[in-house]
Amino acid sequence: MRLVAVTQRYGDVDVLADVDLDLEGYVAVRGPNGSGKSTLLRIAAGALEPTSGRVVGRPRHVGYVPERFSPPGTMRADEYLRRTGRVLGLGAAEAARRTDVLLDRLDLRPSPRARLGSLSKGNRLKVGLAHAFLAPVGLVVLDEARDGLDEAASAELASLVDEAVARGATVLRATHDDVTPGALELRVGGSRVVREVARRPGVDTTGPRDSHGAVRALVREPDGTERALTLAATDRDAALLAVLSHGGSVLDVRPAPGARSEEAR
Repeated sequence: MRLVAVTQRYGDVDVLADVDLDLEGYVAVRGPNGSGKSTLLRIAAGALEPTSGRVVGRPRHVGYVPERFSPPGTMRADEYLRRTGRVLGLGAAEAARRTDVLLDRLDLRPSPRARLGSLSKGNRLKVGLAHAFLAPVGLVVLDEARDGLDEAASAELASLVDEAVARGATVLRATHDDVTPGALELRVGGSRVVREVARRPGVDTTGPRDSHGAVRALVREPDGTERALTLAATDRDAALLAVLSHGGSVLDVRPAPGARSEEAR
């Protein structure tokens, strides 16, 4: 799936401006509150038409859990999901089976027969997640989908994401958690979306390509996470600008260990 020159404007403010992205596999979406994360995810899911630009190659069926999931309160959880399964093209027996499996895996409390309006925030979210993974969709979009989940359900969510990606689906997930090194991250802020490759928490183990003018920078992400980056002279300005553009801070910059200054060359 691809976003082509996507811009979203509210009044005179561009929340997103000329965003071009190719999306596949697992993609973690990060950024402070109000940065445009939810706007980006809504456009990707098809819940919002951008002011300009387009989305190419969006799968026909999308599993989407918005930031505020508000299902019809008078329906039972299992009834809601079985009806949803039929809308998504599942047969009655398969919709019922998938409903039972997912609600059991996510441990819906107090029971699958509970009315949706009586559920806690965390248990309503479990129903939303079951909805997103009910049918074999090609795109799953999760907006802050871990908030309110217990530890066991969070682990099941990670497994469901892995299973969907293994089947060839694209999964976009807004998250504050550390992700597997090497996974794609999108940093949203200042109307821009910056693609990055996830590094080990707290450290960038990738050495500079050239020790001349290399620096060691300590930066703070918008969620408060601090990272140490080793940057080559050719990369340092652009990398530090990217940190600042998505709402982060540069706390310290000094020559990298073993680096020769440009004056000494």
